[in-house]
Amino acid sequence: MELELSSAARSTAGGLLVAIVAIEWGGAHMLRIVRGRVPVTEFQQAFARAGHAHAGVLVTLALVCQLFADAAGLDGLPAIAARNGVPLAAILMPAGFFLSSMGREAVRPNKFILLLYAGTAVPGDRGTCSWPRASDGVTKLRMPGTNASRGRVAGGACANRSTLDRPARPPARSPRLGPPAASPQASQWA
Repeated sequence: MELELSSAARSTAGGLLVAIVAIEWGGAHMLRIVRGRVPVTEFQQAFARAGHAHAGVLVTLALVCQLFADAAGLDGLPAIAARNGVPLAAILMPAGFFLSSMGREAVRPNKFILLLYAGTAVPGDRGTCSWPRASDGVTKLRMPGTNASRGRVAGGACANRSTLDRPARPPARSPRLGPPAASPQASQWA
């Protein structure tokens, strides 16, 4: 099977490949921050790392989305959302991290943090699963377009039905910190 990319996918992929060069330059700047050559607060360093990581991952994912949008034969509005949603999120989310931590001695995000939230709301960059926490402490998975719970999320993917309505696993024991505090759910996992 041979896949030929559409002109829209080729042009978007070309822009994304150019963006990778900018992300690499950002990696060189990140090294200067980590080595202490650029004076930043711990908050700014954490946001710089998060912004750089999100940029790299989302641009890579956006390149893959170009292939899948063409392979799925999408056209019209779904094709535009599939082809451009993740690249838009790759701009908005890192910009939210970088711009919200600007300024000398910043220790909390400024109003540019709204760009991060805008990037998460972009159509086409969401997975097929959302996982609200039920009031009884049970994690349930809601599939978009349905009212049925299908399982719970494990590692970012939809889990199978055998995990339905099982309480979340208590935290693992840390060798340095000792056992976790006793909880009513801990006994069922022991």
